[in-house]
Amino acid sequence: MAERADRLAGCLARALAERPVLCDLISAQAAVLERNVSPQVAVQDKRDAIANAQALAGRVAAHLPELGAEGTFRFIAGTIMVTGAVWAHAHPSAAMLAA
Repeated sequence: MAERADRLAGCLARALAERPVLCDLISAQAAVLERNVSPQVAVQDKRDAIANAQALAGRVAAHLPELGAEGTFRFIAGTIMVTGAVWAHAHPSAAMLAA
């Protein structure tokens, strides 16, 4: 399991590194993109996000079935949250770099 988990982590890290715009959007989601939208838009966005996370969790479960459905969903949800936080800190604004 450890070897499969390491391979999965490497695949996820490469996939995210190859998609900087996606990482930017993930990091801006709660603080920027979810502001000033209608409740209907917010509901649809959350439904879509959950559906996407479930689809990705299904792919993870194929490689790490030991995690189970709930475990893979939690893994994906945690990965998305950590990605947003780490990306924002790893790519500071020009002003923050100058400071």
